[in-house]
Amino acid sequence: PLRFLVFVPAWDQGWTGHPGGGGLATLATMGAVLARYVGLCAWPLPLSIDHNPAEASLRDPLALLGLALAGGAVAFGAWAWRRAPRAALALAFAVAFLLPVCDILPLANIMAERYCYLPLAGAALGMGLLAHALAARAGPRRPALAVVGVCVCALLACRTMARETVFRDSDTLWTHTAATDPSSFRAALGLAKRLEDASLDVPKLGAALEALAA
Repeated sequence: PLRFLVFVPAWDQGWTGHPGGGGLATLATMGAVLARYVGLCAWPLPLSIDHNPAEASLRDPLALLGLALAGGAVAFGAWAWRRAPRAALALAFAVAFLLPVCDILPLANIMAERYCYLPLAGAALGMGLLAHALAARAGPRRPALAVVGVCVCALLACRTMARETVFRDSDTLWTHTAATDPSSFRAALGLAKRLEDASLDVPKLGAALEALAA
């Protein structure tokens, strides 16, 4: 498959994100990853370009939570198919774009925030439908509901603006990644490559590498 061709460099480095415990381990791990995705969508802290989730088992509470969320989504989609087709469409959109990155075929990255970009469009449509339904029933409380919605959107916009500063340059990106996740081998590799250029801020990058090694 084309996916394997795309990820050949990562496989050549001797690392893959695919759990080694078989189908149940993959199912449990992706359940935990799904729960983490939902958590990041609800509370986008901390964010990192590199996530290294550990292999999970079916006894892991986070894995069980994620699998329960997946089962609930399926049940809701079946219920809404005839009763609320627009909500079902929003859910189907999110699921359709999330499934290809659920490690059905082995991925070099089990979890990556960029995998949520397209599914979030479906989630946003669903939240819009929910807000519309709440507004229709809010009556005199509708202005208060609107204020809450505006505040939530403003907070998310501020978080987006703060996140954009991390991508100012490679030095800032890898230093931030190292600070967020000291176990990130990609951060260590990125910092090491940046240190090859003597014109860079060697003390800053060196300090980040020392933090990773600590």
